[in-house]
Amino acid sequence: MSRLPTSWRIELTKRMRRLPVTIGRPERLCVYLGGGWLAVCLVKGGFRPVVRIKAILPSATPGRDGNHTVAAALAALTEWLHVHPRRGGIEWVAGIDYVRYLLLPWDERLANRSFCHALAAALFAQQCSGDDVPFSAFQLRLAPLPFGQPRVAALIPVGIVNELIECAPRHQCRTRRISPMLGVVWN
Repeated sequence: MSRLPTSWRIELTKRMRRLPVTIGRPERLCVYLGGGWLAVCLVKGGFRPVVRIKAILPSATPGRDGNHTVAAALAALTEWLHVHPRRGGIEWVAGIDYVRYLLLPWDERLANRSFCHALAAALFAQQCSGDDVPFSAFQLRLAPLPFGQPRVAALIPVGIVNELIECAPRHQCRTRRISPMLGVVWN
């Protein structure tokens, strides 16, 4: 029989059980961008994620055009990360203020990515004809394809994607994923 106290052996057993989870799934930040606010969650675990820290950060005052900018939200995130330094991955979720959504009507060819891209470009040109922003200024993200139902296409501006990708290395982190808010809800 072991000479270790029973409580210490129980604690050691619990730590050994958690070891594969902590090795395989380090902490990650989930950052949700909204208009005038930014939500940060520190999440740990894979199959049963646990939120360790939650914070809603108001961003600075709106820009010249009255809209809140991503740069102001990222400045608020930078201040928060100086107080709570973290390393690891960042999962970005862009809110409805930063993303344009299209609903692609059901067609058998929606499984083909190039067809979806062409259809989204045509719908974008039809719906946003008054805007000066070209379709090439957006990255296309597609929701899963349910049979017989329309498919959601999300258009995230390339400038915002680049800002988010450049922000992570400044804080010794890496970008794991950038996804649109409605796409997260849809999945």
